[in-house]
Amino acid sequence: MDDFAKPKRSRPGRPPGLPSAIDHEFPSHSINSCIMKPNQTHRRRLLQILALTCALSVSHTVTAAEPLRVCASTTDLDSLARLIGGARVQTFCFSKGSEDPHEIELKPSFAKELNRADLYLQVGQGIENAWLEKLMRTVNNDAVRPGKKGNLNLGRAVRPLEGEAANNAPGSFHEDGNPHYFLDPLEGLRAAREIRDKLTELRPEWKAEFAANHDKFRQRLAVALVGEECAKQDDVEKLAVEFEKLKDAAAVKEFLTHHKVGGWLGAFAAYRGQFIVGDHDLWYFFARRFGLEVLGYLEPSPGVPPTTKHVKELVGKMKAKQVRVILSAPYFERRFVDFAAKQSGARPLPMAHQTAARAGTDDYFTMLKHNADQLLAGLKAK
Repeated sequence: MDDFAKPKRSRPGRPPGLPSAIDHEFPSHSINSCIMKPNQTHRRRLLQILALTCALSVSHTVTAAEPLRVCASTTDLDSLARLIGGARVQTFCFSKGSEDPHEIELKPSFAKELNRADLYLQVGQGIENAWLEKLMRTVNNDAVRPGKKGNLNLGRAVRPLEGEAANNAPGSFHEDGNPHYFLDPLEGLRAAREIRDKLTELRPEWKAEFAANHDKFRQRLAVALVGEECAKQDDVEKLAVEFEKLKDAAAVKEFLTHHKVGGWLGAFAAYRGQFIVGDHDLWYFFARRFGLEVLGYLEPSPGVPPTTKHVKELVGKMKAKQVRVILSAPYFERRFVDFAAKQSGARPLPMAHQTAARAGTDDYFTMLKHNADQLLAGLKAK
C-alpha cells in the first residue's frame, strides 16, 4: 500500500486529538508539505522524462514520415513521380514543359536539390548528355549518381525502335537513341511500374499506397488507350503491341473482330498507315503506337536547324504523299513550320512534346490526351 494512503497514527504519550506543543510550532499541514515535497519533485521529474520521451518519439515518427525527395530531368518523369508517389513524394524538376529537354540551363538549385534527394529520375537515351556530367561534378550525394540505388534511368528498358526510325545520326542529339519514348502511352505504363517499384524499394512501409496509386493511374490510361471493355478483359500492353505489328488493313479488320478495341487505338485504326511530318525528331514512338508513318522532319538531323533545300525537298514529298498534318513542338521556330505548311497545304498542329508543354497538359495523362485529340482532329479535317 502507498505510504500516503495509510491512516494517520496518534503520537504516543498523548490522547488522540489533543494538540501538543509541536503542533502549535509546526502545524500538521507544514509537516505534511515537508514530507511530500521530495516525492512530488520525484513525480514531476518522472512526468518531465515521460513528456520528453513522447516528444522524441513523435519527432522520430515525423522524421521517418517525411516524403521522399525526388528530382526529375523532365516534366514527364516529374508528373509520373507525383502520380505514383502521391503525398509521399516531394518533387523537383530540372526543366519546364515548354523547353527543349536536350538543352537545359543549369542552376545552383539543381545541385542543392540533388544533394538532399532520395531519388533522381533520368530519361536516359542521351537526353541529358549535354548537361548531366557537368551537373554531377557539383553534387556530393553519391546515392543519386548513375548506377546507384537512388538513381533510376527509365531509358534502359525502352523497347527500341526498328527500321529507319532506329537510325541515330552520329553527332546529333539522338546519337544514343531516341529519348522521346514517353509520347508512347505504353512506355508511360512501363515507366510508372518501374517508378512504383523503386519508391517501394526506398520506402517499403508505403508499398500499399504506391501500389494503389499505380493501379489507379494504370487503369485510367489503359481505358483511354484501348477502351473500357478491352482494359477489363485483355492484357493491355500485350494487345497494343500485337495491334502495332499488324501489316495491312485486312489484318487490322480481322483483329478487331476478336478484340473490341476502343479508346485511342480504336479511333486511330481508321488512319492506319497515313503519313505525318514533324519539326524535330520527336514522333517515332508516338507514330509507332498509333499505326502512323513518319515521312520526315523539318530538321535534316536531330538538333540541326532546317535548311531551305531540305525543307523544299520535304515539301515535295509531302505533296506526293498527301500529308495532312505537321506536328509542332512549342520550342521549335514557328517560321519553318509555317513555311512548310503554306507550301504543302498541311495543317500545323500544336502538339505537346512533354508534360506541361501546352495549356491543359499539366500531367502526363492530359499530355497524352491532348496529343491524341489534336492529331485525330487534324486527320479528320478536310
